[in-house]
Amino acid sequence: MLLTDQGARYHRDVCRILEDLYECTVSLSPQRKTRRSLCLSVGASFSDRWLIQRLPGFGALHPDIDISMSIARTLSDLEMERVDILIGTRLESGIETRNEPLITERLVLVGLPGRFSVLDEHTPIVQHALRKGDWPRYLAARHGGKAPLFGSLALDRFSAIIHAVVMGSGIALVPDFMVRTELEDRTLQQLDPEPFLTGFTYDLSFPTKRSRNKAVDDFVTWIREQAAPFEPD
Repeated sequence: MLLTDQGARYHRDVCRILEDLYECTVSLSPQRKTRRSLCLSVGASFSDRWLIQRLPGFGALHPDIDISMSIARTLSDLEMERVDILIGTRLESGIETRNEPLITERLVLVGLPGRFSVLDEHTPIVQHALRKGDWPRYLAARHGGKAPLFGSLALDRFSAIIHAVVMGSGIALVPDFMVRTELEDRTLQQLDPEPFLTGFTYDLSFPTKRSRNKAVDDFVTWIREQAAPFEPD
């Protein structure tokens, strides 16, 4: 049996209500009165390729803060009321937020060493299904607008695109901070020495209806320290 879209939204909202009831109950415990909570909504690729591996460091610095994180593309009004910080490149329309840039997006052209070393009409590309304008703009800026004539594979997450490139599916334009490890250990090679600036930033967005508390401030201070090495000099 599969839920309809309306049923899935209802299920998420009911789960959130039950979680709130649970939190209200356990907050009465003396052991929980000293704990703080933080609710994040994070883009899937940003989470998978960058944030998750760093969160244990935050937990070591702030063991009294409990983090819950949603990686859903869209949020219901009820879910939105719980979110303290959204992290991503684009926000749903209608969500009132105050935005602060965190990381400037720079795309790098990467491929599997020994498999793809140049971009020509025979090179397969892997592109972002929701950002098909990246390739035309890159080609116009670097290659006079000439487009690859071979086939392409379109995926809807940078994390999936990076995995496809590692598996030898082709070359791709991906955010440099998401593939730093693969470039350093030579799992992938950078085919164009100059990163391509897209004009996007990965922002910290704060819903205007939520008050900013000390847990939010502690997280913002920490994540900015983590992001600093990935910003251009």
